[in-house]
Amino acid sequence: MTGILSINDIRQVIFDDKQRGMILAKDMATSKVARVSPDDSLQTAMDIMIKLQIDELPVVSKERPDEIETMLSKQDIINHYYNCCKA
Repeated sequence: MTGILSINDIRQVIFDDKQRGMILAKDMATSKVARVSPDDSLQTAMDIMIKLQIDELPVVSKERPDEIETMLSKQDIINHYYNCCKA
């Protein structure tokens, strides 16, 4: 993983016909990617997402922090708490 793209990253150019096809993903990607490991708590993940105003985080192992194992979303966390805490 060398970077990550979000809709916020590309929003400025997505509808600009003059730039379409000229900009590469690597030109728009954020290189300092926030990430969590499988051992981090869901609260830690949610805190990062709220602080950075993002909806998803890559989950990476500590041994290979540049290889994404999966993506974790706010909705995943909400669903987990909902399913665990139903009466």
